[in-house]
Amino acid sequence: MIKSIRNILILSLLIMMNSCGAAQVQTTPIELQPLEEFKALEIIRNTLALKGYKIAPSATVTLSNNSTFNTDISVVNEQISVEYVTEQDTRDKGYMPATAAGSRLHVLPATIKISETVTSPTYILILNEDQYMYHARPTPDLRAPVTYHEVENRLIRDLNDFLSWYEKSAKAQQ
Repeated sequence: MIKSIRNILILSLLIMMNSCGAAQVQTTPIELQPLEEFKALEIIRNTLALKGYKIAPSATVTLSNNSTFNTDISVVNEQISVEYVTEQDTRDKGYMPATAAGSRLHVLPATIKISETVTSPTYILILNEDQYMYHARPTPDLRAPVTYHEVENRLIRDLNDFLSWYEKSAKAQQ
């Protein structure tokens, strides 16, 4: 009896040792893609609306280097605009000042064109698509550390951080 239990234990150990191979190394590269512009803008519009802001489609802004462009979204009666920068935007709009070292948010002071003769100071939140990369097609065997929902939540958090800064700092100085 003891011999058969011993044999069963040895056999069980051998089976377990054979099934526990070396750690699997992932050799297939994970393809990340940026959050699509239309989806990012929808998230931004919804977040602004939930905070009580009235959205305008776009605004013509002038940067400190005198370059002008239309932002993706501006806010009615507020001094804020949002630009979600894609690769195509970079090609179309050219130079965009870099994010300050150590800063997660990229906010640029600019002027907004209200009419042909009237401008107003504004703040543009620049959101670069390369900061919102996710694994579009995960499988059980192939997963990246960043999912679509994490990127969506990061975008909402970044926008909320900007709005908190604006409401506490910039808006108070107006």
